[in-house]
Amino acid sequence: MKENAFFTLPLIGSFIYFVISCLITISSMIIYFDLAYFWELIKFSPFNIINYLLKTHILDVVFVFGILSLFLHSLNVHIINKTNVELVIIIMVLFSVMAYFIPKTLLFDFGDLYPIKNIFIIIISVMFYLILYSLLLYYLLNFSNKYFIKNQQSFPFTATNSTKIHFNLFAIFTTFVLIKGYLLITNVFQLFSMEISNNILNIVYISGILIAVGLTIPCFKQSFDRIQTDRLIKSIIQPSIIIFICIIVNFIFIFKVPTALLYKNIEYGNLLSITCLMQIVLLPLIIALILNKVT
Repeated sequence: MKENAFFTLPLIGSFIYFVISCLITISSMIIYFDLAYFWELIKFSPFNIINYLLKTHILDVVFVFGILSLFLHSLNVHIINKTNVELVIIIMVLFSVMAYFIPKTLLFDFGDLYPIKNIFIIIISVMFYLILYSLLLYYLLNFSNKYFIKNQQSFPFTATNSTKIHFNLFAIFTTFVLIKGYLLITNVFQLFSMEISNNILNIVYISGILIAVGLTIPCFKQSFDRIQTDRLIKSIIQPSIIIFICIIVNFIFIFKVPTALLYKNIEYGNLLSITCLMQIVLLPLIIALILNKVT
């Protein structure tokens, strides 16, 4: 099989990364618990295990898929054949094993700081390990560069595939940045102590991101003969900063409201519930507006 494809090899690589990462996580759980207890967990709560694996790895898979697409394109590796697929699989197995240990060196306790300072410190630490992820993958690919089979010409961009590729890259990185940043912010604010279900808030927010990203498709009309990395970065960072500021301000407002009144005083409790729910519903609309105006 020989054909040019922009996302096929990255898709294979990110799938291998997800599988290997899950296997390593399961192996760590077996080592931490005894094998018999682990099988009891599998038997009585398989959904919880699957849910844990998805929550632990799915966002990193999205990030790896994005940077793998960019790195393979920079090396002009787009041909789908046995050699390239095998090389990508080997590289991603090595990457998965090494990358598994990177975040553990960056876990600190900032519980004594104010939430805003906490957010910035944790974001910086996460950016640091994502940079390590990127550098590790970059050097593994560069080390194997001479073994890949490539075309003599660069990847053929057309009016059709250029817009699709740029939108897909924008959607991948925007979704990753917004969800990752949101989860960091909610962890810092300890949103799970709120009376409103955090599951509802998470579903509404993530749905809002997906809808908002989908609504940006009309913004990608112009075609290019190469990847516009600088424009992509600008289109991702600017709206993300604005959205994160809105989320932080929103959560600060929620935490300053006396949530105990939800059940102690019916009159004020009903008003507070409606107010918080309105903020949750308006959040996706704000995200959609910002992405469409700034992108």
